[in-house]
Amino acid sequence: MRTEISSRACKSFSFRLSSLFLWRYPPTFMNLSLWSLKAGDRCEILSYDDALADKYRIRLMEFGFHPGESVVCVQALAFGAPKVYRVSNTIFSLDDEVAVHVRVRLTDAHA
Repeated sequence: MRTEISSRACKSFSFRLSSLFLWRYPPTFMNLSLWSLKAGDRCEILSYDDALADKYRIRLMEFGFHPGESVVCVQALAFGAPKVYRVSNTIFSLDDEVAVHVRVRLTDAHA
């Protein structure tokens, strides 16, 4: 019984600590995926997940989705519909199966 109580207390402390971390360092400073952007969000591409197949990674780079490139989420519809992004003055639509593997950092929200 004593181990169970300390386990609960430890989980509670861990939750409070993670909440404090998110308050101190809001998610805008953490790595996000391209899919997590809302309409109007501007970001910089950081990298790709290892889970993304090479053929998709190469194709994205051919479209201009290079690490360091600035991307704007133009439209984000509900119910899992593909989102629309602007990169290098060109508009692309990506679904969640690809966009979730592109790691980004917000640069200027709602620009």
